Amino acid sequence: QASMVKMQYEMQKGVQRILCLSLAPLLIGLKYPSGVYVYWITNNAISVLQVLLFNQPRVRTFFGLAPIPTAPPAGAEQQFQHQFQSPILKMANAKELTPPTGD
Repeated sequence: QASMVKMQYEMQKGVQRILCLSLAPLLIGLKYPSGVYVYWITNNAISVLQVLLFNQPRVRTFFGLAPIPTAPPAGAEQQFQHQFQSPILKMANAKELTPPTGD
């Protein structure tokens, strides 16, 4: 089970990287006003710095933030699997639980 969650995480990370790399030529090729690029680059730089800063344990304790969890909470895998359960299975379960009509 844990390997499946790790595999899904790695797949999601790969998709995000591919999307990022595929959108870069599109943004560079289009002629936006220079202010858009200044805003975009500045905003992304600040976001990266914020993530790096708040991942530091001393900064998190200074601001009273909870430590970053190293393992998922108990029952997280079951909740994740239940959330993304096949819609067909959900419909089948709903039909089994539905009381029969007067037909």
